Amino acid sequence: MKEATGFKTLRIYAVSSRLSLTKTIRRLWKVLTFSLVEGIIFPAQNLCVSIGMTGLSIAYGSMFLSRVQMKGFREFPFEDDRRPDPEHIAELVSTTINDLKANKTEITLSIPKLWAIVQSVEFPLAVKENLPNVISYELDRLTSLSPENALYDFRILREEADRIHILLVAARADVVNPYIEALRKKGIPVKRLTVNISGISALLAYLEQGTDALFFEINRRGYEGGRIQEGLIMSAFNGSFSADDGETWADAIMTAINYPAASRGAINPLIAAHSEQGKPLQLIADFRDGLEVMPERKLALPVKNLQDLNMAPLFAKNLQTVRELPFTALGGVLESLWPKAWKLDLLGKGTQKRSKAPMGVSAFLLFVMIATGIFYLVAPLQIEKTRGHEIDRRTALIKGDVRKVEAIKKEGDLLAGEIATINSFKQNSPMTLAILKELTAVLPKTSWLTRVRITETTVDIEGYASAAAELLSKLEGSSNFKKVEFASTTTRDQKMNTDRFAIKMEIKGLKKEKAENIKP
Repeated sequence: MKEATGFKTLRIYAVSSRLSLTKTIRRLWKVLTFSLVEGIIFPAQNLCVSIGMTGLSIAYGSMFLSRVQMKGFREFPFEDDRRPDPEHIAELVSTTINDLKANKTEITLSIPKLWAIVQSVEFPLAVKENLPNVISYELDRLTSLSPENALYDFRILREEADRIHILLVAARADVVNPYIEALRKKGIPVKRLTVNISGISALLAYLEQGTDALFFEINRRGYEGGRIQEGLIMSAFNGSFSADDGETWADAIMTAINYPAASRGAINPLIAAHSEQGKPLQLIADFRDGLEVMPERKLALPVKNLQDLNMAPLFAKNLQTVRELPFTALGGVLESLWPKAWKLDLLGKGTQKRSKAPMGVSAFLLFVMIATGIFYLVAPLQIEKTRGHEIDRRTALIKGDVRKVEAIKKEGDLLAGEIATINSFKQNSPMTLAILKELTAVLPKTSWLTRVRITETTVDIEGYASAAAELLSKLEGSSNFKKVEFASTTTRDQKMNTDRFAIKMEIKGLKKEKAENIKP
């Protein structure tokens, strides 16, 4: 017996651990696949068409940078108690879309609780992986609706060791489809089908931060509502009034709340069920048709008017002049756009729409990793390439100046060569000039030269003179010459009456090292 008890305890622990691990993995996957685009970078839009008990309400909103903002709304009361005409509804919606400039916006259709069946059901935990097929098979037993004539959806409320608790919402297809078809004919496809109470739960979760509440909408025709816990519909109810006077209406509601035996609905059991959990429950009501006063002294709990909630987070403009807002339509927009909302879609027939995970965060992190790796690989090469381009650019800018410098340098080399030539000439020419000057000064005016040859160390002269012998003494007396002698025999020219001579001599005082640098 102890072994069986231990095995059961171990089994319960294993199931609990598996559930905890599954929740952790789901949260992690939700973070990694969080979309960074829709509603954050690019605005997401939605228009909700809510069919209520007393009229049609339409709201249009968008979400940008994770903030939901309502752009406009309209309300159209019904003239009688009959079910509204689908074509008339479609015409009103089409006109409103044009007025609000909400073309090509995703459409949500919300129906009253009166048209839907909302109930909690239980299944063995073993069927969790095949819930859509199980609910489809059991739908006629659970709701008295056949799967072929039912639009439905479900949500898991909680899981236990061996049981799973589910909220099932279903509506007759032959009641809802005429409205969907009428809208389609107007070019307004319905993307999602929900129930008004589901939109209210999203609205209260958004404005009241998940306050547990018992909500009901009250008008002269009746009431409908449900119990909302942590933004989820736990159950729903609806009822009608037999009299139109406010006193009779108030008594009927108080009777429904406080006395389970003779109640018109199931409100009192809902309060009792919530009280057993030890949590405070707030009564929130949407009063219509001027029925605004409910004597709280007669109720077990205080009632908060939905009109008194702070709607500023949903609107950019002041709404003090607006007395009544279309709360079900506003809630439908919130349910569609707000990521934290519990989205209900009866068109899916229990099949959870698994759109391709956006992989936003994962893709972003992967992109950052790849970009960082590429940066570390490419950055040094790119830096050197950029530096090379900069050097080429600067080189191109100074290339003209370099050419000018090179031209100036060549010109300088030419000038240097010319200067060297001049200097060389200056070093050599002064000796020749000095010798010629000395010869001019020494030789008498009666003599003249026909030939002068100056070498590095000697001077040879030829010419005519009246007396050639006198020339030797004059040249010997010069400070520039030595070893003066006739190079050949002197001859007498009878016609000219002069002596023809040829004299050779050495240059006096010329050092050998200096003579080596003298060029003829």
